[in-house]
Amino acid sequence: MSTRLKNIFIFLITILLAGGVYIWFYPMNKGSLSVTANQSQYSLLIDGESILCDLDPCKTVLKSGFHNITAQKSGYLPETINIQIKRGDIKNVSIDFKKTPVLNPSSVIPEEKQTLKELPFLDSKDDKLKIRKEGGELKIITTLKNIRGQLNLYLSSGGEYLLGNVGYEFYFIDIKKTSRKKQVSDFVPKNITWSPGSKYLLMNNLTNELYMVNFATQLIEPIEVALDLNNAVWSDENNLIYFDYDEEGNQTTINHFDVLSAKKTQILTKNDFPIEKIVADEDNIVYFYNPDLASWHQLDF
Repeated sequence: MSTRLKNIFIFLITILLAGGVYIWFYPMNKGSLSVTANQSQYSLLIDGESILCDLDPCKTVLKSGFHNITAQKSGYLPETINIQIKRGDIKNVSIDFKKTPVLNPSSVIPEEKQTLKELPFLDSKDDKLKIRKEGGELKIITTLKNIRGQLNLYLSSGGEYLLGNVGYEFYFIDIKKTSRKKQVSDFVPKNITWSPGSKYLLMNNLTNELYMVNFATQLIEPIEVALDLNNAVWSDENNLIYFDYDEEGNQTTINHFDVLSAKKTQILTKNDFPIEKIVADEDNIVYFYNPDLASWHQLDF
């Protein structure tokens, strides 16, 4: 074979290989997405591009890689998920649309959730932390010496754990084991709150950044979300409902926060509707007090 023919042959092989690589990494580098929502006439916003879903499940082809998807339907809250598409695979995703809630005037004055458990107290006479048992007898939990300042105590709903705080100091107290461990943080906490079933213990720093307390490891870890717990209530064990008020724009937003995913969702926006207080009752109904109207309003889903 002449040198010229050999060069032509090598050139053609190179072109074929390059074409094969291109087809493999571009046109063929795709997978399928199938979204089931048990709804029709909704849309999917995929990486900023919208597609209309007339039928359910809604199917489309996407490039391999990670994608951000928001499902939207009139009258329902948007649902956002992150997925990974793999070459040649079919990714099945389920969307659970939730109806947009409404704020209705309430004919009742709500009562905040009450706890029947009596908080322990620190006896200044002997520096012992005590709790009153049934019948009035005092039980000693542990000894806490050299407490400088007002000790604030936060009892879990199950009554087994107790967080003590004064300034930068934390005391992790196991009531059943009558044990305690001390930790010093780099911030002074506020708005400390247990979830109803004691699954989560949350708090704010002075700028309302959110922190989660791991009681088992005595670690206080940032969630990297700003949320004023003073304006929030637990709607169940894993979720918070809270409000923000923009005084300059006179606009109130009511929001949902999923603690597990650290995901915020805006569920309602109202103008000229200031909120002064939020309360959740024993049935997990959430109420808001409007000082201008001097009335309570409940959130209905």
